[in-house]
Amino acid sequence: MRPGLFSSSLLTIPILFAATYQAQAQNVQSAKTFVQSIFKLYGPPQKPGISADNEAHYLEQSLFTLVKADEIAAEAVHEVPGPLDADLICDCQEWDGIFVRSLSVRIDAKGRALVDARFDIYLQENRTKDDLRKMRYTLVFVGGGWRIYDIEDLSRSLDPGHSRSLRREIERDILDLRRDAKELR
Repeated sequence: MRPGLFSSSLLTIPILFAATYQAQAQNVQSAKTFVQSIFKLYGPPQKPGISADNEAHYLEQSLFTLVKADEIAAEAVHEVPGPLDADLICDCQEWDGIFVRSLSVRIDAKGRALVDARFDIYLQENRTKDDLRKMRYTLVFVGGGWRIYDIEDLSRSLDPGHSRSLRREIERDILDLRRDAKELR
């Protein structure tokens, strides 16, 4: 072994660790900024939130495709897609805004950002204990930016056979609606 080779290798380890830590910290901050930018779409005063006009910008392509497939399957049987009956982001139909109590982000082993958010959907004077939302947004980094891969509403209780995962609920709803369409023929 050449002199100095071992000591210079040891110096590289902290530099690589620092670079990895800094990249992860930037990812955490950029994921947090992305979710905060979505929340701003909800007011106050009440704004439309995510809509058909802008959802492709916020949803990862496979989730966007599932949303569209659920809408088509529901339309075929003259139904409203169950998982899409409320707003995707806040799991609500009405709101004064999104009033964040806490927002935490961690990056998992697959490089996805897991964002846990606790927020109210009404102004202080209009709130009840049932208005607090506890949501988890799974984000993936695609094409230079974060997109929502899945959403879990951690604040609601589960009915038997259901999932907290919006993605799984949409998949189940599509299957049910397609079965209903076959029965109508």
